[in-house]
Amino acid sequence: MAQYNQGTLAISSGASTATGSGTNFLGNVEYGDYLLVFNQFGQSVHVATVTAATSNTQLTFSPAYQGSDLAGVSYAITTDFTALKNLALLNDTDLGAAALFNRNMLAMEQALIDQDAVLAQEAVKHAAPSSVEFAVRRQANRERYGASRFVHLGKHRDDSTHVPIKEGLYSVLDDPNVLGMGRSVTATGDSETDYAVLHVSGILFNLSANGFGDPAAFKLKFSDAPDGTVTYDSATGAVVQHADAATAFAAETTTNKVVTKRYDVPLFEVFKREVTIASDEVYPNGLIQSQATTMNGIATANGTRPASYYAAFEGDTGSVGKCLNYYSLSEAQQAVVLADPWNNFELGSDGKLYQWCLRQFTVDGVGNGELRFLSSTASNAQNSLLRQATGSITKPIAPQGDFDDRLDHSSIGLYNTNNRTDLTVVDEFDNGVFATRNIVRDGRDYSKAGVDGECYALVLGQVSRLNQGVYHPSFNSLGCGRVRNLSGDVDNGRLWYDSAGFNMTNAAQCFTEVTENNGKGNISGNLSGRPDGKFYDAIYANGQGGVIDMRLGGKSLSRFGDDKAALLAGDFLGQEYLVKTEIFAGSLTATGSSKNIYITGSGMGLLPTVGDMFHVYRSDGSVQTSTVSSTGVDGWISTDTITNTELVTHVILTYTTDLPVSGEFTMIDVMGDPANIKNTSDLTNGWIGAWIRDLTAGSLPRSLTRKALYSNAISQYTNDNGANWTNSSYSIDPIKNETPNASQLDVYTTVITYTAHAKVTTPVNRLPVLGGYDSIKDVTAINWKGYGNNILFESILGMINKNSDPSGEIYPTVKMIQSALIDRNLTVTEADWGKLDTNVDHGIQKHEPLNLIQPNNGNSALKVMMYPVVENGQLFIEIIYKQMVHNGTSWGDNNQMLIADGDNLGTDLNAISISYGTHRIGPIGWPEGAA
Repeated sequence: MAQYNQGTLAISSGASTATGSGTNFLGNVEYGDYLLVFNQFGQSVHVATVTAATSNTQLTFSPAYQGSDLAGVSYAITTDFTALKNLALLNDTDLGAAALFNRNMLAMEQALIDQDAVLAQEAVKHAAPSSVEFAVRRQANRERYGASRFVHLGKHRDDSTHVPIKEGLYSVLDDPNVLGMGRSVTATGDSETDYAVLHVSGILFNLSANGFGDPAAFKLKFSDAPDGTVTYDSATGAVVQHADAATAFAAETTTNKVVTKRYDVPLFEVFKREVTIASDEVYPNGLIQSQATTMNGIATANGTRPASYYAAFEGDTGSVGKCLNYYSLSEAQQAVVLADPWNNFELGSDGKLYQWCLRQFTVDGVGNGELRFLSSTASNAQNSLLRQATGSITKPIAPQGDFDDRLDHSSIGLYNTNNRTDLTVVDEFDNGVFATRNIVRDGRDYSKAGVDGECYALVLGQVSRLNQGVYHPSFNSLGCGRVRNLSGDVDNGRLWYDSAGFNMTNAAQCFTEVTENNGKGNISGNLSGRPDGKFYDAIYANGQGGVIDMRLGGKSLSRFGDDKAALLAGDFLGQEYLVKTEIFAGSLTATGSSKNIYITGSGMGLLPTVGDMFHVYRSDGSVQTSTVSSTGVDGWISTDTITNTELVTHVILTYTTDLPVSGEFTMIDVMGDPANIKNTSDLTNGWIGAWIRDLTAGSLPRSLTRKALYSNAISQYTNDNGANWTNSSYSIDPIKNETPNASQLDVYTTVITYTAHAKVTTPVNRLPVLGGYDSIKDVTAINWKGYGNNILFESILGMINKNSDPSGEIYPTVKMIQSALIDRNLTVTEADWGKLDTNVDHGIQKHEPLNLIQPNNGNSALKVMMYPVVENGQLFIEIIYKQMVHNGTSWGDNNQMLIADGDNLGTDLNAISISYGTHRIGPIGWPEGAA
């Protein structure tokens, strides 16, 4: 049946409903049929599409009829159409054939217009590289750069409020909770580009995002510093936000603790997304948080996806990026945008358009202390999951990719390195980055975080966060505020030792009694309670509140000499864990000479790890020092035999915390009788720092436990167990590293605050020498007190170089004249091939004589042989070292290097005990061209 025309119709002007007489619409007419209406003269006056037949005598249509009212007029409803284009099929007897023909012609014309538009759009899309071209480009990048890493670190800024961390990364001390990366205005540095360039799995990103109003800068954002209102239970993983600090501290248990020492993890997330009509936002350089006001010369506007899509940290609403709406652009504009390789567009073989995008996100650490499992080079499958752990519970860092928000999960890792088979993408994987696992968690399918499962994370480092409480050397060493006045919060607060301030006796009061005025310790108030003057909402270059930089670039062996020079100059930041000292009063369970260091009921054995230092203080005033060999609950076994244990009254334990720092950090030494220190309420629970063991009677200078980088220091002292403190400035002897004359140590307890440097080396087992004999070139001696000299000297030997005689060379260097590496003929263990040989029968490691002057202070020097090694694909500096000791006549050195793993003791030609062994620095980068 071509047409249905039984009966007549009545239609009112402006109506979209027709009433039939003698009609039977149901079963004969349906949605989409064509309605032709004729007037009383038989002329076609309206053509419409049926939208519904609501009864046998009523139907609706669109568009509405706009002519004069009609009644009892004829009509025709066409019900036959072509299958593909929905054109009316005409019969010779059809009414209104001309009108139907015209309608068909208009429909065909529109189809041709639409087709032309599609073809034009497809032609524009080809300005973007095809998936084949893009894959070739990716593979070339992966082979060229060897790993996901920085290609160029970018420039940085260096002035009073912008402090460089390393090349391209800098703190911004007048802008809360941010770091800067890249710079073109007031810029400095050696990078080939002002902006940072990042390579992730074959994709290159130009990190020019108009941060700080600088086109080359990228702003890394962080959440607010801890305020004492959140608890974390290390046994269950529960994180609870409390109403206030008092409630949070009241909820503490053995495992549930208030978070005051948080570490945050900034990372870049890279993912592939489809550009569709429904989601057509495209971003400058693929940076979804870009603040660039133009993209290829076209004005941008704020994105319209939820704020959580652009969030740089949980709860962030201020990072909405600027973008273009692709399908609102002209064809010429589209072509320009697609053709720019920095925008990272890809045209799929299916004709779909994709853009590779990058998001910066900072993960707030759970619990107190450093975060683990952040290295993408971990060889153990369990440790290679990108997750954070500060106790027995781990919390995964969840991918977000192109999802509108980021979910919070527990236990199971969702990112991983390439040593697992459950990744969404395995064949496209390379070193240096985490990839999303092919897993569904809490209803979210993470294989869809990016198109084809492509979603990656590159960790930039960790940041030690200061907190919003009052600074106190024992109760809250990471606090920044000042305590309120004893009379109420009537001024800008008082420092922890000021008797006019509220007398704090626990950590909770550091948060409940902090001033709310300018002295609360933030940038805007400009008054800090810390001896180093830091604010809680600033991210610093190093030390407490500072960055542990994990960014890596490429390294060429041809420039290895530059890295050696930088190490000797003190340019490496290093990393070490802060130590805490606690004093335990009581008698030991042992008598006479013993290695058993136990005080019943003390629980002190739960604190140290093997190798931590302790002192015993005896009733006769003598002190003996050793290290922990193995631990129990109430004590430990000593490495050395302790004599006269029955006289011991106090054990002073200095143990390693889980609080890493990098570069320069604030160090505290406490000087005084252990009994007085223990009875001082401000120190009875210990302090982050060490104890000066020199209790010699008389007015004498005392050696600090670490090298003070600068002569200025601050001290507070008390002679009434902390009822009153006196504040004073200290001038440290820059050569001998000693305090001014100090006396009456049996009466006074003194807190000394100064600046030290993190250790830059760690003792290790040797690795094969990269480059073989060509890399074993020379030996350098360190025999001077300079900044870089002492950093390396202290890191390796744990000693201070005190020689200030400038007549000798600062870094005297001599050539190697003989060396021996293990080859395959000497061992069947392939992993040992290429290592420096310890067996002198195979050859010695001999160098030209070092003509060093006799030091005018102290008697030790250090000689080092440095060469490159590779571990887990990354480049390190390995150091063979040997201590030299002058006996007043000669150095007693045989012009040889002793080869051994780790730290060792031996004797020189003068029969004096010396240290020797192997240390390592790094990683310093990825070997260029090596995957």
